Amino acid sequence: MQDREQRLADVIANVLGQDEQNARRLARRLLIEDPAPELAAIVGQQEAIRKEWRQAQSELRNLGIDAMQADIEARYQWIDGVMARVVSSSTPQAPARSETIDSLLLHRVWGLVIFAVVMAALFVGVFWGARPMTNLMQSVLGDMAEALATRLPAGTMRDLICDGIIGGVGAVLVFVPQVAVLFFLLAALEDSGYLARASFLMDRLLSRVGLHGKSFVPLLSCFACAVPGILSARTIENRRERLTTIFVSPFMSCSARLPVYTLLIAACFAGMSALTQGLVMLLLYLLGIAAAALTALIIHRHLQKGRSSPFILEMPHCKIPQFSHVVWQAWTHTRSFLVRAGTTIFVFSVLLWVLFYYPRLPAELASEMADPSRRAAA
Repeated sequence: MQDREQRLADVIANVLGQDEQNARRLARRLLIEDPAPELAAIVGQQEAIRKEWRQAQSELRNLGIDAMQADIEARYQWIDGVMARVVSSSTPQAPARSETIDSLLLHRVWGLVIFAVVMAALFVGVFWGARPMTNLMQSVLGDMAEALATRLPAGTMRDLICDGIIGGVGAVLVFVPQVAVLFFLLAALEDSGYLARASFLMDRLLSRVGLHGKSFVPLLSCFACAVPGILSARTIENRRERLTTIFVSPFMSCSARLPVYTLLIAACFAGMSALTQGLVMLLLYLLGIAAAALTALIIHRHLQKGRSSPFILEMPHCKIPQFSHVVWQAWTHTRSFLVRAGTTIFVFSVLLWVLFYYPRLPAELASEMADPSRRAAA
């Protein structure tokens, strides 16, 4: 990058008459795409500078060099050089344990392999860990609705309680175990410091389709339920990237689609092996991810154009998660889901029941339609 920066600085010095120091400063700001108005004016008015700037950008892009990241690394190298000249130690210091772990977790190859293993374990943990509680809640709610249906007199009130209220509450409670397990595992990863490193790994991939490194956690949450994932997208500062994350969140296959996928695979691939059916299930999830990436790319290039905001992240030290803190974080986020999303889901469930229930046929006409002989005669 220094060669391109020097070439651009020479052109700036010749065209604008700047000294070498100011020319290098302007060249570096142009290469990292500083949005300052005076830089845009220089590029817009000076053809020679604009031509050299575009050529330098094209060369860096072809080499796979991120100018912003290269500038940050150069600054830290300069700081390390100054520290090495002015700070001395009688005993050589061994690298910190966290730095040793980071050399593996943030590796270009092994970092992605570890990331894939951790994400696979996360998904297995969410579905496997929440299954007993989900089945228990479904059984309890079903038995409760059946018991009330046998004890209450037939009519609108019984249908409202059994189908509307219990059905609305069940629509919320069925997802609570999966959401709680997901928040517990995410809190453990966050407290250990790995979640920040995963966001760092994914930032380069997500930025290519117009998303942000901070979009990783909301999109990951959508695999359990899209509602808490969309709610967590509010932490993204850039409005364009925040809206893009919200728009593509429904493409992630949430847990409610898993039974539908299972039924479709069982019906369409009944004679296939379990391995084939599992690969089809994986393909369905990958199709959702591909659709989200394609949609984000279209939004980024055609609907909400703009430069991606820089991803600034404080990398915490790696440590063993504190159990009490993890439980508290999981409980806080689960309670927020119940209060914010659960209320809305419950209200709309009851509203949908009302829309399905009314208007009703008169009792005489309903009894005639229920009689098979009369219905056949009609």
